Amino acid sequence: MVKLVYTYALGAYAERRGGSSPLCGTNLLHYFMIIFIIFLFNLILSPPVFAQTATPSAIPSATPTPDLVKQYTNDYLYNYDLYQQALSNYQEKSQIYTKYGSITTEKDKLDATKIALISRNNTLKTYLTALRTSLNLYKSNDPVTNQTIQIELNKWESWLEEQNQIVSVYNNQADFTNWAKIFSSKWVEIQTIIYKSLVQQQINTQKQSMVLVLDLANEIKTSTSGQQDSQTWFNNFPVTQDLINTNLQSAYQRTLTKQYSNRFTNFYSNSQNDLNRSKNYIYQLVNDLKSISIKFSPTQNDTQ
Repeated sequence: MVKLVYTYALGAYAERRGGSSPLCGTNLLHYFMIIFIIFLFNLILSPPVFAQTATPSAIPSATPTPDLVKQYTNDYLYNYDLYQQALSNYQEKSQIYTKYGSITTEKDKLDATKIALISRNNTLKTYLTALRTSLNLYKSNDPVTNQTIQIELNKWESWLEEQNQIVSVYNNQADFTNWAKIFSSKWVEIQTIIYKSLVQQQINTQKQSMVLVLDLANEIKTSTSGQQDSQTWFNNFPVTQDLINTNLQSAYQRTLTKQYSNRFTNFYSNSQNDLNRSKNYIYQLVNDLKSISIKFSPTQNDTQ
């Protein structure tokens, strides 16, 4: 049996960072800018979201609400727990059959094998559905790429559903052994689309962060017009923006790494390095915007 492994990529990972409070006495515009900067920090620190829809055959277009995202995540975790129980039961029945070798214990083992395989497929299917649904978040920043990945995810969801129907009629070890070989031959492709989706999730989030950064930068640029220090920073802004885009493009290009039928070449860690670099550049922009906003606030100008 090919075991579904719960890796760090299947869970949520992030650390939260709080922003500093706005200075007393600033006007409404600068107060809003600083609150907005804090929101940006939270946005780019958010972990990838995993969701599940009730109909795997459909590719949803609406952005999930926070309540739905929580529900989708719980649905996947529920299926994962069921799989762990089924796997444990299979291991127990297998040991009993090895010990006694009777017709009854063999049937128990085969029944447990069937339940475990179907449960494993359900867990994987709901996880793929979760990834597909989560790509709707900020999908508009790159609709073609996201839609292409979602179609691929949907294809494997349908395949797993079909495999469950096939496995459900098996009643001998030879059938299960042959099916395990079929699954193994597909596992490289499934892993590839999983990690590609995880990378794209983060690209989506960072692109959305940059949309907000650009909006905020234009607002601050207008409000600090004529200030030499801020103008120098805004002149350098395109350089940092290019570095961000270059790293995001590199992260995606790594997901296109050539794969072999019997060996998965894991590109995720290298893509993650690119994403971390681009995220750090976004932090840099946000921190600079925060400093400019505070420096040229009315309160600061009055005290200088």
